[in-house]
Amino acid sequence: MALANVNSEKSYLNRPKALGITVRRLQFNPTKIQRHYFANSPLMSHLLTALSSTFPIGEQYFVNSVRNVRDKVKDPQLQAQIAAFIGQEAMHSKAHTEFNDAWRKEDYNLDRFQAWLAKRDDALRNIHPKLQLALTCAFEHFTAMLGGYILKHPEILSTLDDDAMKLWVWHAIEEIEHRSVAFDVY
Repeated sequence: MALANVNSEKSYLNRPKALGITVRRLQFNPTKIQRHYFANSPLMSHLLTALSSTFPIGEQYFVNSVRNVRDKVKDPQLQAQIAAFIGQEAMHSKAHTEFNDAWRKEDYNLDRFQAWLAKRDDALRNIHPKLQLALTCAFEHFTAMLGGYILKHPEILSTLDDDAMKLWVWHAIEEIEHRSVAFDVY
């Protein structure tokens, strides 16, 4: 009887499952990733590292922009998709934070760049919620296209270290899975 009361009080336990969106926990070791992990290229490796450095703040921005308007969504299936989207984005933020922390040992100046990015994030959080969601839609579309490209070109993946491949393939798959959630909310 007590368990039934708890389940009825926590409506999220009774919502439908998100179709096609699975929240996964990545198992990788960022400290094993070599400095020039992409095709032994300093340029491409640093480009991907720079991109990764934007993800913890960016992913949280995406989550907040959807949460800002979540209460307006009445469709239970879309609510389930939103929950899965938030779960995936939280895992992306966590994994890229771990990756970025491993690179702080090198001569990267990630802290200064991320402080600059945080100031821009603060400014963006003051714009209208619908515009925040529109920005999220645009970035989610871009990351899904990038993820699709990575997965369609195995020759790219073959140039990555094993742990780098785990990170980027996992992220690509999940970006494709939740590519339309922010747009559907919009």
